[in-house]
Amino acid sequence: MALPLRFIFITSLVFLCFSTPCFHAAESITAAQPLTTNETMPSLNRIFELGFLPKSTISNSTIFYLAIWQSNSKQHVVWVANREDPIRSSSPSLRINPSGNLIISSSDNTTEIPITSVTSTSTKTAAKLLDSGNLVLLEEATGRVLWQSFDHPTDTLLPGMKLRNLTSWLTNEIPYPGPFTLGLDPKGPNQFVIWYRGLVYWKSSLWNSSGSIRYVDYSFGSDEDGKYFNFTINQKSDDDHSNDSLQITSSGKINWLGLEMCSLFGGNPGLFECSTPTWPNCSTGKRREFSKGTRTRFEFNILDGNSSLGLADCEFACKSMCYCVAYTTCNEDGTGCLYRFDNMYGKSEIEIYDRDVFVRANGENPSPVPRANGGNPSAATDAKAKRSGRKRWKLWIIIILPVGFIVLLYESVKCHLQRTRVQGEEKHARRKLSVVELHDNEYAREFNDIGKKGLELPIFSFHDVIFATDNFSVANKLGEGGFGSVYKGTLLNEQDVAVKRLSRSSEQGLEEFKTEVFLISKLQHKNLVKLIGVCIHGEEKILIYEYMPNKSLDFFLFDPTKREVLDWAKRVHIIDGIAQGLLYLHKYSRLTIIRRDLKASNILLDGDMNPKISDFGMARMFNRDQSKANTNRVVGTYGYMSPEYAMEGRFSVKSDVYSFGVLLLEIMTSKKNTGFYHLDHSLSLLGYAWRLWNEGRGLQMIDPMLVDSSPAIELMRYIHVALLCVQERATERPTMSEVILFLNNRNAAMLSPKQPAFFIGRNAPTESLPASGARPCSINDVTISTMGGR
Repeated sequence: MALPLRFIFITSLVFLCFSTPCFHAAESITAAQPLTTNETMPSLNRIFELGFLPKSTISNSTIFYLAIWQSNSKQHVVWVANREDPIRSSSPSLRINPSGNLIISSSDNTTEIPITSVTSTSTKTAAKLLDSGNLVLLEEATGRVLWQSFDHPTDTLLPGMKLRNLTSWLTNEIPYPGPFTLGLDPKGPNQFVIWYRGLVYWKSSLWNSSGSIRYVDYSFGSDEDGKYFNFTINQKSDDDHSNDSLQITSSGKINWLGLEMCSLFGGNPGLFECSTPTWPNCSTGKRREFSKGTRTRFEFNILDGNSSLGLADCEFACKSMCYCVAYTTCNEDGTGCLYRFDNMYGKSEIEIYDRDVFVRANGENPSPVPRANGGNPSAATDAKAKRSGRKRWKLWIIIILPVGFIVLLYESVKCHLQRTRVQGEEKHARRKLSVVELHDNEYAREFNDIGKKGLELPIFSFHDVIFATDNFSVANKLGEGGFGSVYKGTLLNEQDVAVKRLSRSSEQGLEEFKTEVFLISKLQHKNLVKLIGVCIHGEEKILIYEYMPNKSLDFFLFDPTKREVLDWAKRVHIIDGIAQGLLYLHKYSRLTIIRRDLKASNILLDGDMNPKISDFGMARMFNRDQSKANTNRVVGTYGYMSPEYAMEGRFSVKSDVYSFGVLLLEIMTSKKNTGFYHLDHSLSLLGYAWRLWNEGRGLQMIDPMLVDSSPAIELMRYIHVALLCVQERATERPTMSEVILFLNNRNAAMLSPKQPAFFIGRNAPTESLPASGARPCSINDVTISTMGGR
């Protein structure tokens, strides 16, 4: 196994020092005194040092991390500033920019990575490293601390720091945030928790609110940012600080005071036992334990080259599945995973070198190639192979050549016929996988900015999705649309999810896909569907949502039998939930979100029939000072698009109000606007509702099961609100705030609605138009008509 990164970093740094001068910089960084690549800035008593740590990549380029390490133990890195964004420059520097903030700058000043982003009355600032290991940014005139690294810990807690969350390195070699996070139980008592990518992985016992361990005093507290844990050193005779810090390792272990995790964090015996992960109970002969051994060749049949996975991810995935009998990493830098599954047809031999392989004890383990002659697996059998080979090679040639030609001809004809027959269809729905290759690709590279936008969103590998959906089993298919298919899946933690797999022919491209991810991951409302994770592999674009057991609103609303479930109370609850969700998007989220394409099929229902707005691929976001925009690309579903959007590409929050009005009419009538047809006239559902409203016969359009069980005045109020929402002029439509007021307040004063847009049905004959002389205008297959006054 490769040496730990801390050792490699320091070895590289020593080499760098021999090739170029290496010396200590001044004890502070100012606008006139930056920290260069070959310098380190020590604390006052030289307990800690700040400097650049180089690392060689697989492509033989060099990247640099800004880090703090202990002066007497340079292998002990305690803080990394740019762990998610290493700088690729031959000679980076740390400097203070004109606004007084710390930045890492490339040698040619073309790349800048901000470390701080504070505002101050003075731009004259300086950075110092304290003996506590705390890097601080100060106002030079007053000495006021503007920023400190203690507020931004990485994987290590130093004395005086507040522990809220520590995130491990991805591997011992890569500082990128890893899968394990150490923190405190946010709702319970004084208890430590380790999460594995959001799942509870380990819990300590309960701790006292304060106490002492060896030479350390600890305490728990809380402030405006929540609960925290900290500790101080009470007495120590030597100068060795290597055991003072608390660290969460890349394997999910806690290093502190030289003690084991559970022996230390067991706390008060008897209150709560130290809990560890629960792995599945596999059948007899397949134990949970894995033994480690180094092999030069090994037979694996699943390859996941995702560079955001470390050895701990490989272990977690393999131990969670009984049919996984071996695992290791696959990339030279210790990332990516190789697995051996015993339920896969066929096998592919993948060679690995100098790598630890972990094999399940007493399982159906694959047989590795035996070692001999100092680790050369082939030397022991070379002589025998040569002797037998000379006798049989002629026979093999005689047999293989004609058979191979026949097979090649057969496969060529078969391939041509299959390509013609299945073009455009989703292929291999139940294919058996031998080797699944997951590697960096064009889509994944374009999607790497997901981390830079501050999204705390799990990124699932493709094989995770395959396992969750049983390889996209037809039995797990929930539905299908123009965007692709939706499957029910079950994650490793037994959580049910909905997996939205976009088809390659979907109109939703990468930009729309990214829009949906960025938007919905930032939105938090009970009436918006929750995004759990995302997966990109090749041309595959997959979203993982919370599972809605009652499917979508149209599943009930437009079915003659199932709609009986939707009594008046449930419909009112659904209408109010949709309205509240839209109000949040328009007014209360951090950005103004225009949903576009709101319809019954995009309203999902959970187990309690609570509505949740879904599918944000066509949504648009604006700053608070914006409320409308134009587009040359009109997307959405005809029948739900406002006239100004369908005809002119103009959209605003009032466009969503229009769609809500159409949906409200559908909920009241149990009839679909796009498929509405009446023998006596050529009106659309909107036109039909408008005519009956003006004739005083509004109750005739309402679903009969509602008329018999609900107050007529309340039903008519909802029709009134719907007609206000679908008025032709956007300025005359109410806002969602007003809509909610009208729906919930029977005494609210409402104007009389004016004629709706798209009054006549799409296939209306011209003789059905009023005699006012108005003629239909047909654009993009949408017919809109005006009507003379009554």
